[in-house]
Amino acid sequence: MARPRVTDERKEQILEAFEACVVRQGIERTTLDDIAREAGQPRSLVRYFTGNRDELVVLLVNRLLKRTAERILSMRARSGGDAVQLISLYFDEMFADEHSNRIVIELWRVATLSDGMRARVLALYDELLHDLAEDLAQSGIPGTPQEIFDGAYAAFAVGLGSAILKTIGVSPVNPKALSDLAQSLALGRVRQSNAVLQKES
Repeated sequence: MARPRVTDERKEQILEAFEACVVRQGIERTTLDDIAREAGQPRSLVRYFTGNRDELVVLLVNRLLKRTAERILSMRARSGGDAVQLISLYFDEMFADEHSNRIVIELWRVATLSDGMRARVLALYDELLHDLAEDLAQSGIPGTPQEIFDGAYAAFAVGLGSAILKTIGVSPVNPKALSDLAQSLALGRVRQSNAVLQKES
C-alpha cells in the first residue's frame, strides 16, 4: 500500500496533468492515456491513484472548490473590508484567471450531462455569490439583503460573462469601464440611481 504522502503527491501530479489537458483540449476529448502522458506516469497508476475519468472530474471539481475558497479568503484579507477593493479584486483577479475560467466552462458542459455534477457546480456558484453578498453587507453597502444579493449577482454575471467571452476571443473595448460597471452594480449605485430617477419622474 502506498504511503499517504506519496499518494497525495501522485494525486496532485495527476490532477495537475488533468487540468493541463482540460485547458488544452477539453474534458470530453481528454483520455486517461492523455493524462498519463502529461503526468509522465503509466496509465495504470493514473487509474490506481485517481480512479476512472468520472472520478477524476469529481477530484478536479474539489480541487477547484478548494482553490476558489483559498482565493476568496486571500482577497477578503487584502481588501480589509473595503467593498470597492473587494469587487476590484474579484473582477481583476478571479474573473481574469483564464486557466480557471476554461476549466469552469468545461465543468458546465459536464454538468449538463450529470445531475450530481450539476449540483456540485451549482453549489460552487451559490457559495461564491452568497459569500460576496455577505462581504458586501458587512462592509456597509446600503440595501436589503435581497438588494445586496441582486447587486452581487449582477456584478458576478458581468464578470463571469466577460471571462467566458474572452475565452472565445471577444474582449471589451474598454475593460476598465466594464470593471467600473460591475463595481457600480455590486455597490448598489445603479439601484440608487434608478431610485432617484423614479422619484424625479
